[in-house]
Amino acid sequence: AREKPEATIVALPARDDVQIPVEEQLVVEFCSR
Repeated sequence: AREKPEATIVALPARDDVQIPVEEQLVVEFCSR
């Protein structure tokens, strides 16, 4: 039972993974303007 929550935590995006898409969104919004 403990393996399931651990797998979920690992599946969640890490801070480094989150920063990449956020930067991409900012670039897209900037280019759109």
